[in-house]
Amino acid sequence: MQVVFNGHDDYEVKRGRHQYQVRLEGRTCSCRVWELNGIPCSHAVCAILDNGGDPETYVDECYSKEVYQRIYSHHLQRMNGELMWKKTQQNDIQAPIPKKMTGWPKKKRKREATEGPSSATTMTRKGRVMTCFICKVAGYNKSKCPTSPMERQTQTRERKRALVKNQA
Repeated sequence: MQVVFNGHDDYEVKRGRHQYQVRLEGRTCSCRVWELNGIPCSHAVCAILDNGGDPETYVDECYSKEVYQRIYSHHLQRMNGELMWKKTQQNDIQAPIPKKMTGWPKKKRKREATEGPSSATTMTRKGRVMTCFICKVAGYNKSKCPTSPMERQTQTRERKRALVKNQA
């Protein structure tokens, strides 16, 4: 980053094609990060270091140890138990009635893109090249095979139930 002094605590910080106006006295930067969270942004840190200052002195005082201890120095008062609470006339708050969602319930959770398969032993079909069972050519399977259209017809099989009746 390139820092240019504009006069009386005003700096111009150039980063690539972008440039930012930093005012050390007002603790502001044109990127507005310093104003939003009270911690100097990278542009402000460059301007502070160019000025010869310490960036930690420009951090908002709400992040200091003294303010933290002052805020949390008070003790919380204890409360009576639930049996001693004042009774009201309103009904108790109930949980909402669950609605049955439409569609078939999902058995598996949705995995993120960075996650692998559910099991280390199972392989995915992604990237696998399909080959025909009949002619052994890559690019299609046996249902789309152009060489033998007769074999594509489904063959009828006997049902197992019929075989069991014949044996009995």
